[in-house]
Amino acid sequence: KQIMISKFHKFYSVLDQTTKRGILVLFVMMIFSTLLEMIGITIFIPLLSLLSNSNNIQEYSMFTDIIGGLSGDKNKLLILLASGLMIFFFLKNLFSGFFSYYQNRFIYQLSARYSVDFLGMYLSRPYDFHLRQNSAELTRNIYDLVSSIFSKTMLPVLQLVLEILTALGILIVMLL
Repeated sequence: KQIMISKFHKFYSVLDQTTKRGILVLFVMMIFSTLLEMIGITIFIPLLSLLSNSNNIQEYSMFTDIIGGLSGDKNKLLILLASGLMIFFFLKNLFSGFFSYYQNRFIYQLSARYSVDFLGMYLSRPYDFHLRQNSAELTRNIYDLVSSIFSKTMLPVLQLVLEILTALGILIVMLL
């Protein structure tokens, strides 16, 4: 556990301010996505209950206020709630798509920037270094190493964190 934490600190210390800020934005977006999932479940459960037994409308005090404005028509209330739920899920999925786009763009821009840094580091080496090294190995290091760090490690870790946050959020909603 200590080794993993020290590796994380080493990795984090290498990152520049722009990258750290981008990771913070990603984390905030993850929390917002988790909140949207929690709200979606919280909204869905009463609607499902009302669809299965429309006499349960008195159990939800917020619905009795709405139904008063709809002149007591339970069907209109169910249509209104279902429409609101569809709009909410459309907006939530729109945000999820934007979040996924931002996350992938961030990771691939980071990968490209560090590949350019690796290339610059290799190009600044003395001529005899290039005579001794296999150019295919240098190219592999520039492309594969950076790609494996960001695309094959950092992106799945970010997705795992999002899934864990979402599972915890759903668990909290179910326990309340």
